[in-house]
Amino acid sequence: REGHRLRSTLLNNIAGAAFFAGDLDAAEGALRENLDLQEAHRPPGHWRIGSAAGALAMFYEENGRSAEAIPLLDRQLAIYATALGEDHIWTSGAGVRLATARLCAGETSRRDELSRALRPIEVARSAGEAIPGDVMRALTHAADMLDAADEPMAASEVRRAMDS
Repeated sequence: REGHRLRSTLLNNIAGAAFFAGDLDAAEGALRENLDLQEAHRPPGHWRIGSAAGALAMFYEENGRSAEAIPLLDRQLAIYATALGEDHIWTSGAGVRLATARLCAGETSRRDELSRALRPIEVARSAGEAIPGDVMRALTHAADMLDAADEPMAASEVRRAMDS
């Protein structure tokens, strides 16, 4: 059982190193292998499967492949909502990422999804709760992607939620 956890960590590290070295094929392969590993060793709907799907989606987003990220982000959001709850901060972060990918892929009719996904983050911030670093990184990434996709109003909405 411990073997797959170590392998998962190694695959994520390999993916990161390959990405920064410019070997995108190796990075994508390691992320896909990690998702397969999680699916093989976890029960269906386990949050780590959602996390692995989200990591591969982020790779696609980073490489301008938002359309390929959408099914993975949709899956991550569904898993997180069921495993962690609709109001969990990670679920909210996954919702923001999905809405951002859809907007960047040209699905502008989905703007309301972004506002809905940001609400739990805004509530947590206004209550003085700390937002986990990985969710803050996802929000920063979302704002940057929205700026690059010429969606300045949506980017501003994300930044306001980060600062609230």
